[in-house]
Amino acid sequence: MKMKLRVPFLCVALLSVGIMPVAAAGSRSFSEGANSDSAERAPAIAPDPSSVNPSKENDRTQWWAIPSVIPSQKPIAEKPSSESEELEAKVSVENQVQKLNSDLTVASEYKINIQKISSKPGRMPGSQGLLKISTVGERAFPNPDIEPITDIPKLNDIDRPSTSVEGLLQQSPSSFIVSDAVRISQSIVQVTGVKLNPTGAGLEVILETEAGQLLQAITRTEGKSAIADIENAQLALPSGEEFRAQNPDRGIAEVTVTQLEGSRIRVTVTGEQAAPPAQVVKSDRGLVLSVTPENSDAVEIVVTATRTAEVIQNIPRSVTVITRSELEQQTSLSRNLQDIIGREVPGLGAATQSRSQFGQNLRGRNISFLVDGVPVSPNTQGRALQTIAPDAIERIEVVRGPNAIYGSQATGGTINIITRRPSETRLSQRSEVGLTAAAGNRRFLESGSFGNYIAHSLSGTEGAYNYAFSFSRESTGTFYDAEGDRIFNNRPLDQSATFNVLAKAGVNLDSQQRLQLTFNHYRSSQVDNEYINDLSVDTRPAGTEKARALRVGEIEIIDSNPPRDINTLLNFTYTNDRLFGSQLQAQAYYRSNSLNFFPTDFREAFFQNIAFGQVEHQNFGGRLQIETPVFTAANLLWGVDYNSEYNTIVQDIFDPVAYDESGGRVYRKIDERVEVPRYDLSQLGLFAQLQWEISDNFLVSGGLRHQRIGFSVDDYTTFPGNADIEGGELDFNNTVFNVGAVYKITDTFNVFGNFAQGFSIPDFGNLLRRPPAGFSIGGDFQQLEAVRVDNYEIGVRGNWRQVQASISGFYNTSELGESFILDNRGFPIGIARAPQRIYGVEGTLDWRPGGGWQLGGTATWQEGENDVNRDGDYLPLNSSIISPLKLTSYIQNQTTPGWRNRLQLVYIGDRDRAFDEGVDLADIDNYLVVDYISSIQIGPGTLNIGIENLLDTQYFPVRIQRAGGFNNSERFAARGRSINVRYVLNW
Repeated sequence: MKMKLRVPFLCVALLSVGIMPVAAAGSRSFSEGANSDSAERAPAIAPDPSSVNPSKENDRTQWWAIPSVIPSQKPIAEKPSSESEELEAKVSVENQVQKLNSDLTVASEYKINIQKISSKPGRMPGSQGLLKISTVGERAFPNPDIEPITDIPKLNDIDRPSTSVEGLLQQSPSSFIVSDAVRISQSIVQVTGVKLNPTGAGLEVILETEAGQLLQAITRTEGKSAIADIENAQLALPSGEEFRAQNPDRGIAEVTVTQLEGSRIRVTVTGEQAAPPAQVVKSDRGLVLSVTPENSDAVEIVVTATRTAEVIQNIPRSVTVITRSELEQQTSLSRNLQDIIGREVPGLGAATQSRSQFGQNLRGRNISFLVDGVPVSPNTQGRALQTIAPDAIERIEVVRGPNAIYGSQATGGTINIITRRPSETRLSQRSEVGLTAAAGNRRFLESGSFGNYIAHSLSGTEGAYNYAFSFSRESTGTFYDAEGDRIFNNRPLDQSATFNVLAKAGVNLDSQQRLQLTFNHYRSSQVDNEYINDLSVDTRPAGTEKARALRVGEIEIIDSNPPRDINTLLNFTYTNDRLFGSQLQAQAYYRSNSLNFFPTDFREAFFQNIAFGQVEHQNFGGRLQIETPVFTAANLLWGVDYNSEYNTIVQDIFDPVAYDESGGRVYRKIDERVEVPRYDLSQLGLFAQLQWEISDNFLVSGGLRHQRIGFSVDDYTTFPGNADIEGGELDFNNTVFNVGAVYKITDTFNVFGNFAQGFSIPDFGNLLRRPPAGFSIGGDFQQLEAVRVDNYEIGVRGNWRQVQASISGFYNTSELGESFILDNRGFPIGIARAPQRIYGVEGTLDWRPGGGWQLGGTATWQEGENDVNRDGDYLPLNSSIISPLKLTSYIQNQTTPGWRNRLQLVYIGDRDRAFDEGVDLADIDNYLVVDYISSIQIGPGTLNIGIENLLDTQYFPVRIQRAGGFNNSERFAARGRSINVRYVLNW
C-alpha cells in the first residue's frame, strides 16, 4: 500500500538505505524502480556533509540541500508499513529567494514519488537519477532571477539506474539540480574572493568562485544583522579564513564573511540602526547578496528632542547623533568624552583637556546633561562628562538650542547619553585591550607615558529576559606637550585610574509591557603623582609663560582623598505601549556624585590657605509621560517630572608647615571649612507637547511647560570672609513654550524653523560662596531668578543617498543672563546678571562619493554681547562663554576590505573682540589639530591605531588661553603627539 506523509522542508526522507536530505526550488520529479534486497534490513544513515572528507569525494556521493523549517510537521518520513517499493510525500517548496525577518517562506505544495532503494547497511546510495517534483497547484515566479523549469522529461526518457549494489557503486556521482538559479554540486565550492560593490541603492557583497559556480543561501535577521548562510562552500581567501569590513557604506556598520564548522559560510551584514534588507540575486560572478540599507530618515531615530521616538527629518530643530560606531572610532584617539563631543558636535565649545567642563558651552549657554533621561548636571561645580565611560554608551543625542523638554538647565541645549542596550541574540560579547603612550619628537614612547586599557562587555536575550553588562579599566600615564615638557593640570586626566561598571536587566512582561533596571558606577582617581604646579611662573607677566610641573616626589595626602570623580546611578523604568489607547513611560532614579580637586597653595589668593574642595551632589526623582493619539495625524505627549537635589562644597585645610618642609609633597589635613553650605533644590514640571502631521509634507509641533522651583538653605558663615548669612526658603516658577514646523520640499530635502524658550537656574553655589554685601535669601530675588532664554532658529537639511547636509542660523536673548565674576587667579567667585544676546550659524556636510571614500565636516560661528550696566551699550561676552570659529573636517577611505584609514582635523580660529574691548585679559590665538585613525582586521579581531595631534603641534585650548591672562600657572599646554593602539574582539 502507499502511505502519504507530509515532510517539512528542513527534514529528510528516510529511505531503506539511510536518511537523504531533500530540497527543491524548481519543478522536477524523481522516479526510480529498484529491487529490495531485504525489507528487514536496517537503513544506513547519511553522514553530515561537514564530516565528508573532500579527498574522498570520488568514493561517496554527498547529498545536501538547504532546507526550510516547518516545525509542526514530522522531521523524518516514517517507514512504510508494507513492502511497497514506492512512497509518496508532500513537500512545501519556496517560490522565491528566502525573505528577511522570516525563517520560512512557504509557496506551493509538491508531491514527491520516491522509489525505495535497497543498499547494504552503512553505505550511501549512488543513484544518478533526478528528483522530479511536480506541483499540486500553479506556481508563480515573482523573482525574475529564478525561472520555472518547463521542460520536464517523460518517465520513459529517463535513464534508469542500476538496481544492484555493484552497479550503483560503478556509476558516477550525481548532483541535485534545484533550478537554474541555484546549483548544489557534490563537491565543495571554493570561494576565492569577497568584494564589496557600492551601488546607487546600497551595497553588493560578492562571493567569487573559481568557475562561477552558483551557491544557495538562506537569509534571516538577528538583531541589527542580516545573515546569509551558504552550504557546501569553503572560504579560500588569500588573506585567511575571514573577511571583515567596517562601515563600508552609509547605514552599514560591518560586513563579515566567516567559515563555520563543516562546509558552511556565513555572511553577516550589520546595520547601524537596524538590520538592512538583503536579497540573494543571480550573477555569473558567484553569489551576490544585495543589501539596501534603509534611508537614514527612516532609521535615524532620536528620543531626546521630543521625548518619544522620532525621525530626525520630522524634528523642527537642530539635532546631532553620535552613534556607537562613531564613538568606537573616536576612542581610538581619546577616551575622554569632552574630546569626543568637542570634535563631533557643531555649536559646542572646544575641549578643555581636563576634568573641568568650564568654558565648554553649547551655543554659548548651559547644557542639560542626561544619562538615559536622568539629570546629571548639578547646580554647581558639575562634571557631567566624568560620570560614565565610553564603553558603557550606546549613542549620544544632542539637541542644539534652548529647550525645556526635560526641564531646566538646557538654555544652550540637551545632551542625552544613552547607555548600552541588550543585544537581541542569546549572547554577544566584546573584549578590548589597549596601550597609549606619548609619541612626540622629544618624548617618543617615553616609559612614564605608557597607559593601558581593558574592557569586556556581554549582553543577550533569553526569552522575555535580556541583559547588558560592561566593565572597563583605564590607566593613563604622564602627558607631555609638543615641546617635550610634562603637563601639570589642576584638574588632571593623566596618571589616573578609571573604572566603570554598567549592569542592565530587563523583562518583557508581555508584548506591550516592559520593566528595566540600570546601574552604573564610575570612579576615576589620580594615582602615583609626583608633581605639583610650579607657582614660580607667576612671577613673570601673565600670558608669557606656560604652566610647569615641579617634581617633588610621590604626593602624600593624609586624612583626605586624592583628586577624583565618583558617580553612582540607579534607574528604573516601566513602559506600556498600550494603556487605554496611549503609550506610558514611567521612570524613577537615584544618583550620587562626588568630586575632589587637586590641593593648591592659595595663601596669596582667594582662600588664603592650602586647600582643596570636596563637592557632594545627590539627586533623586521621577518622570511620567503619556502619549495619547488626538486624531489620526496628531499625538499629544503630556506628563510630569520631579527632581530633588542637594549640593555642598567643603574645603579641606592642610598643614602649611608640613607642606613647606616637604617641598610641597605632603598634604596633612588639619581642618575643614564649609565653602558652600548645603542647599536643597526641588523642581516639579508639568508639560504637554502636540505633534501634528498636517500633510505628508507639512508637520507642526508646539508645547508648554510649567516649572515650580523650591530653594532652601540654612544659616551659614562664609569662607573665607566669615560673614554670617541668614538662610531661608524661596519658591518661584517659570512657564515656557515652544512652536516649530517642518516643510518637506521633497522626501530628502526640508526646511524647518522654531521658536523655543528654555530656562536654567543660576549657579547658587557660586552665589552663596561670596554673596554681595547685604545679601539675603528673601531680599535678593533677582540674583536667584532663573535665566530665561528666547530662541529663534531656521534651517534647511538634505538627506540624500550619498550626501547629507544641513545649515541653520540662530538668535537668542535673555533679559537676565548669567556670567561669572572671577578672582585674580581666574576662579569663579560670584555671578553677574545682565541682558544677553547670542547668535550664530552652524553647518554640517557628509559625502560618500563612492569607491570606499567618505569626507565631510562641520562649521560653527557664534558671537554674543551683554549689557552689564543696562544702558544699551552692549559689550562682547567673554571667551569662556563665546567660542571662536570652529571648523572640523575628515576624509576616510576603505583602503582594502579589512583596512580603513581616516584623517581628521579641528581648527579653532582667533577671537580678539573681547580682548580688544577689555573683557578678556588675553586674546585667543588660532590652532589646528590633525588626527589619524586606522582600523585593520587582524585574525579574528580588529586592530585600531589612533594618533592624536599627528603634527605634534604646540597649542593651548581656548579656555586655557583665557585663564592664562590671569596667571601663568593656569596656562596649561595641550598634549603633544600621542599614540593609542587597541585590539577589539567581538565574539
